[in-house]
Amino acid sequence: MDLVPRLGSGIPLFARERELDQLRAAFERADNGDAAAILLAGDAGVGKSRLLGELAEWAQARGALVLTGRCLDIGETGLPYLPFAEALSRIGGDDLTAVRSRPALGRLLPSLELPRLADRVPQQPPALAEMRAVPQRDVGQLQLFDAVLGLLGELAERRPVLLVVEDLHWADPSTRDLLSFLLSRLHEQRILVVASYRSDDLHRSHPLRPLLAELVRMPVLQRLDLAPFSPTQARGFVTALAEDQLPDDVVADIAKRSDGNPFFAEELLAAYAECDQAGMPPALADVLLARVESLPARTRKVIRLAS
Repeated sequence: MDLVPRLGSGIPLFARERELDQLRAAFERADNGDAAAILLAGDAGVGKSRLLGELAEWAQARGALVLTGRCLDIGETGLPYLPFAEALSRIGGDDLTAVRSRPALGRLLPSLELPRLADRVPQQPPALAEMRAVPQRDVGQLQLFDAVLGLLGELAERRPVLLVVEDLHWADPSTRDLLSFLLSRLHEQRILVVASYRSDDLHRSHPLRPLLAELVRMPVLQRLDLAPFSPTQARGFVTALAEDQLPDDVVADIAKRSDGNPFFAEELLAAYAECDQAGMPPALADVLLARVESLPARTRKVIRLAS
């Protein structure tokens, strides 16, 4: 019994029209020369990635350059600038000329083998001569930040740019600094930046909290909270996933257990498809554990490392 199209990808976007319209409106403002930024907040599994995927597909169909990158949970320090390196690595074709003209980007894109910055600029350029008191590490960071901003601005002169940074709750300090720099300098460029994060992961001392407090004061930025489904929406979502193949009492039970979380609803539906309602564990954690244990050993190892 194959009831579940994984991650809801087999059905149209469900009950998120208002949020998608808000993202599209921000993109259209950016396309008209009024740069915009949105923080997309929501619990794990609530559908942030699916919503951003819909936005990216829609924007690309309208001629936008879509650049996406994801932060990873790989320790306290993480890989510097990881989501930006991933996003900019998607640039190709004629746009690479704009990349190659900025040697400072070699720190993000070493595979392009860009010329060393020292080979391309005077030994003591005027801009740096005024910054002799700034530590060398900070000078290099400013050069990189300016290069990223300049690149996005140049690309946006050709067509609108959508930059997506996912899972900001796992961002390393360098990623947070670069994002803050970019958003503080967005004005009339044809650029929309959307950054998502798990609101349920932000404990009181989480390092992202100071950045969020700083960003929400910027005129260019809006915050969009993605809430769980209402009980009615949750029942409709389960019905759509199951293609009307389930009795009403089963739909109601799965919707109630999911607490309006689309990912939980999918896992519960998959568990029902495998063992029927009577055999479903009473606790959601047990459902997810049973699902993981049914996977191949190699897949289980990857999931445990990712968690």
